[in-house]
Amino acid sequence: MRLRRSALAAAADDQLTVHQLIERVDADSVAAHIDRAATCLLVEFDPVRGVRSYASAGHLPPAVLYPDRTIEVLPLAPGPPLGTGLGGYATFRCPVHPGAVVLLYTDGLVERRGQDIEQCVQRLEHLRLRPDLPLPGVIRSVLTQLSTHASEDDVAVLAARLHPRCT
Repeated sequence: MRLRRSALAAAADDQLTVHQLIERVDADSVAAHIDRAATCLLVEFDPVRGVRSYASAGHLPPAVLYPDRTIEVLPLAPGPPLGTGLGGYATFRCPVHPGAVVLLYTDGLVERRGQDIEQCVQRLEHLRLRPDLPLPGVIRSVLTQLSTHASEDDVAVLAARLHPRCT
């Protein structure tokens, strides 16, 4: 994993799009003979242009909590995990909504044995969250509402907000 993080950090200096960064890390993983695949979701905020760019290597899509309390799971088609050498990554772009909270998470947050993963991810859209809470409070609310104690996998949640004064 450390090699992939280093490759990603090095490639980030080359002014590549998010899907090109993932392609580079995938190729580096194959060249280094890393035999374990890994998922990755890259997000780039561009407050000047008012755009977020996403690319996924086998990772679940981000969810956005808007100031009106609606939640949208972004329609992001993932490419294959890193280390497969299969390529096929794409950049998805959407507008930045000041005050919105972007939620990134591992599959352990939503995945449940015997349930379709797409249905599990869609549960995020039915959470009752307050976008005005400090980010640790948003994360606590996500964890509480999804009852992660039953998870069979690791659970990680990252929340980010672009404040209105940054746009």
